[in-house]
Amino acid sequence: MDEPDSDLDLLESYPTLSSPLKYLILLVGFLVIPVGLGVYFYGGGKERLAKLKSKNKGYEKVESERV
Repeated sequence: MDEPDSDLDLLESYPTLSSPLKYLILLVGFLVIPVGLGVYFYGGGKERLAKLKSKNKGYEKVESERV
């Protein structure tokens, strides 16, 4: 007659938190990045970035008045 699984075998058959790094990566991927992108675009970060890029491209267009 076979013995039923002992408590230790039963415990080992369930997955545990073997790598907390996996959960940290999931948290960053599904929470931190989307929230950060939302705040960035909602807060006008796209416009600020474009302004910074255009400032570094060289000369600014200056409108001159004719007299």
